[in-house]
Amino acid sequence: MAAAGRAVAGSAFRGVTAGATAATRGAAGSEIDWTNFNYPCSGEPCNLLHFDLAELRGKQGDAVFTVVRTVYAWFLLSFGVVCLNFLNSFILAVAIDSSVIYSGVNVVYGLFNFIIASVCGLFVVYNIYKGLAVPSPKAKRNGQAVMVVLLILSFIQMLMGAGNTNGFANFGTDRMALAEAADLGIVGYWKAMTVIESLLWMGAVGLGVFAFWRLHTF
Repeated sequence: MAAAGRAVAGSAFRGVTAGATAATRGAAGSEIDWTNFNYPCSGEPCNLLHFDLAELRGKQGDAVFTVVRTVYAWFLLSFGVVCLNFLNSFILAVAIDSSVIYSGVNVVYGLFNFIIASVCGLFVVYNIYKGLAVPSPKAKRNGQAVMVVLLILSFIQMLMGAGNTNGFANFGTDRMALAEAADLGIVGYWKAMTVIESLLWMGAVGLGVFAFWRLHTF
């Protein structure tokens, strides 16, 4: 059943991306085959869309390649922090045997973030890639709009200290104080991960704003 669901979802996603079947010329004379679904990987059921940075080489003096690569780097960094947060949520939920300090439902929140980052992040990357490669102003605008939403959410993740989030404010929360009062051995790890996650989110927000500025001025 799960395999069938993934196949249906993959087919639906590929159906959307197949709307750009008209090939566009690269600087070297090669065509971008939008029906060659090769990302995130080339095999079923993960070949959801077409994405190949190398095909952008030489377009407008590598300017298109550079801008899309910056957006892609932002996506990878943000997705990496989301994965780290999901792992930390699981570790903390197992190690802290108190729903008052850290609830197990935070693992579910982390999973939701993982799904949102995956789907929305890929939407941004693909639309920016298509928007600059074709070019398609509509695709570019769609990518930028969702990117703004993700940047706002990233900024919240950087600051907030509640639920599964481990932002800077986490140090001043009651749950951290309760964990310290209970002399839990995991407190040191939690504080370290709070610093790491917050700084990584700060980097992701900074890189995202820079990428968005490059898109806006392109």
